[in-house]
Amino acid sequence: MTGLWQEVFSADVLIIGGGPAGLIAANKKKEVNASLDVLIVDKAHVGYSGGKANKGAGVLFVLSEDDDIDKFREFHLENIGHYLNDQEMLEIYAGTTLRTVEHFEKWSIPIMRDENGRLARVEELPLWSLCAFDLNMIFTLRKQAIKRGVKTVDKTQVVELLTTGSRVVGAVGFDIVDGTFRTFKAKSVILASGSCNWMVTNMWMSGRGGPIRASSKRRPLVSSRSEEAIGRRAFLVISIWLPCARCGLSSMTSCSSGANL
Repeated sequence: MTGLWQEVFSADVLIIGGGPAGLIAANKKKEVNASLDVLIVDKAHVGYSGGKANKGAGVLFVLSEDDDIDKFREFHLENIGHYLNDQEMLEIYAGTTLRTVEHFEKWSIPIMRDENGRLARVEELPLWSLCAFDLNMIFTLRKQAIKRGVKTVDKTQVVELLTTGSRVVGAVGFDIVDGTFRTFKAKSVILASGSCNWMVTNMWMSGRGGPIRASSKRRPLVSSRSEEAIGRRAFLVISIWLPCARCGLSSMTSCSSGANL
């Protein structure tokens, strides 16, 4: 690295990706343990970047108390993932979407409900709720994260994950403006860099090279358009892609599974 500017960062939790998923994870981590040193790295600007980060598509795909998880899982396997899904992760996801809504409302993000206080639904989607949320929710998430002491590094493209044995212990990348090489060391790493989206078109994808090379085993996640998971104990993907209300393929939301350190 002779002749290159170099910087080294250390954190308890490193989050790669500063869109909705990354900010949800950061806020939740600080909420659970305020003393954690949480760092978000983004190739653009945390809270203002990502495929749909600024407005988040405006809808949440949620399984409410009245929805049948078994029927949802069967539909998703047959029509969305075509049995490429990680079915264990799909089960976890189906059981935790409502918790995401509860977190949003606790964090002062308005969620659309009907006159009886129940999550809004549309007749065309009998197996889940599709409710609207505040289009500016990403800015609220960013403000709360900064207030909680979450640190950010912008304009940095992460290109590789650092591993020790089966654990992911950090990442490396470079500043997209001046080329500064950056090393990030962490006790826990969360990838929130988006989906590869291969069933629709080559868009909204980021950071797939490092995850693939760092993993000895490629493992599909919730849907047929998802990142590869790296090291179950140390690496957690939380960006979840969901079936669109119309085409069944292209809607997105995010959730935090709250991985333990």
